[in-house]
Amino acid sequence: MIAEQIGTDGRSILEQIDASEDWLRAIPAVQTLRQVWIQQFYADRPLHWRDAADLPPAEKLISTPYDSEARYSQKRSTIWTGYKVHLTETCDEEGPHLITDVQTTPATTPDFTMTPRIQSALTQRGLPPTQQIMDAGYIAADHLVTSQTLYQIDILGPVGPDNSWQSQQNAGFGAADFSLDWVQRTARCPEGHLSASWTSGVDRHKNELIYIKFARGDCSACSVRSHCTHSPTEPRMLNVRPQASYQALLQARQRQHTEAFGFAVCCSSWH
Repeated sequence: MIAEQIGTDGRSILEQIDASEDWLRAIPAVQTLRQVWIQQFYADRPLHWRDAADLPPAEKLISTPYDSEARYSQKRSTIWTGYKVHLTETCDEEGPHLITDVQTTPATTPDFTMTPRIQSALTQRGLPPTQQIMDAGYIAADHLVTSQTLYQIDILGPVGPDNSWQSQQNAGFGAADFSLDWVQRTARCPEGHLSASWTSGVDRHKNELIYIKFARGDCSACSVRSHCTHSPTEPRMLNVRPQASYQALLQARQRQHTEAFGFAVCCSSWH
């Protein structure tokens, strides 16, 4: 097939370059060719395409040799190869709307990683708002805390719900239904039982988490066990963020159900 012929030609070129002068290998176009070739082909003989599962992750995969930093991305129904631009704009009702910050990133950069960078840039230029309205993609639990402690900025925007089945189905006890004692490092369930263990750790994204587990005996004999767990034998377990982040997230979830929140976001006003 033509792709394999192109790959064979590319390997031949690279082999001739490697056998030639050192300065040839340092040419940016040659380095891009080498990287694209390694990402797309196995070096077996005969040469063949890499399996899709063996391609580099999207943030490292060169999508076009004409722009080695452009990346493939998809957001809902929109698919593109290139970049993202993150714009910050004033939206006071009584004043002109002015763009106060522009950040450009590869298309694969998650929006939430940009929040600290945007706030830092605004602060360095003396333009930090006291309240910053953001799309849900830019808000993480830690941002609710650091925005206040580092920049005195109140983030206003929708935060993710408690994704546990207990909260989603509105037929069980979510984390918010448990009383947490951060000093004693214990949790009390809605039926009054204290947790058996409280340990710190990290999730797969390296975010700090607290793992809380209740006693098997307490959960096994509980009359409302079905509201806590579907497991036939295991006790209830909770995974919560550290205190500051947990409480900030809880408050944000409560605020976004108020009339004032809906009005502020609808009007997109900064104060």
